[in-house]
Amino acid sequence: MKRRLVLVCAVLVVAACAGPRKTDPVSMNFERFDDQTTFVVEQSPEGFDVLVRYGRYQFAPNRPLVADECRTKVIEVSKFHAQRSGMTIQPLSPLRIRVSTDRNIISAETFCEATATVLRK
Repeated sequence: MKRRLVLVCAVLVVAACAGPRKTDPVSMNFERFDDQTTFVVEQSPEGFDVLVRYGRYQFAPNRPLVADECRTKVIEVSKFHAQRSGMTIQPLSPLRIRVSTDRNIISAETFCEATATVLRK
């Protein structure tokens, strides 16, 4: 019985440490947008691709709220990068933003990673 309890606890600890699939951090240079957000931009002929990582502490888990905030951060980062680069972009629909969320139950943090392709006008 004691072995079974130890095994169950070990499985729960390993499962709790799972996080969203990360892209290769070595090949990407993330910039900080604010305290909870980092991003990277890759230029393309038709505009640019943006990848945003966002995370925050949440005592009560609410993944849809974090996913919505992540979509908002993608739009903000896209506008920021376009303004910094001196280009005009087409409006970015939140429906075109791909979002992945996950939660670390030990640290009570909810994370998301969102990507979108932003087109020039």
